[in-house]
Amino acid sequence: MPEVAASTRLARASEAAFQSLGDETVIVLPLTRTLHVLNPTGRFLWEALEEGPRTAGELAERLAAAYDVEASVARTDVLSWAAELRRQRVLVESAPVDPAR
Repeated sequence: MPEVAASTRLARASEAAFQSLGDETVIVLPLTRTLHVLNPTGRFLWEALEEGPRTAGELAERLAAAYDVEASVARTDVLSWAAELRRQRVLVESAPVDPAR
């Protein structure tokens, strides 16, 4: 699976069921019978995808602003987070919306 770039549009996997418990979010993929636990930062990024697909770069910008961290640090963290969750099929790549439609 290719690495995640800042321009990669990410979305939640449609089969992912999730529940927030305290500071963590638990995600279950029923088909693979896997469970994933997100820390508060991961939860922040997961919730940012609630509105729809976002690029990894957009997520990094939101993370940098919300947590007052340098953009380069946020970008590195988001790319790593997204690559791991995409590898685990919790996140999927989303095609850009065609404005002609």
